[in-house]
Amino acid sequence: VRSLAVELKYLNITVNAVAPGPTDTQMLAEESVWRSSQYTERLLTKALVDPSEIAFTTAFLIENPAKLNGQLISPNAGTAL
Repeated sequence: VRSLAVELKYLNITVNAVAPGPTDTQMLAEESVWRSSQYTERLLTKALVDPSEIAFTTAFLIENPAKLNGQLISPNAGTAL
């Protein structure tokens, strides 16, 4: 992401990435360790990432292209600080 951002800055193109943590979707099996209360209780938010939080993050990057460049944004419920 950073290398591409540097390469494309002269064309006024920003490059960022959204890399969410475990997300509360049907793709995450009910018996998954990520859904266990032991795991979610350790999260700062006490819940998995909601898909709307990923959409909000993406929308922010689209609406504010000059604000960030070469960044990896991770809506992750506090799994990585």
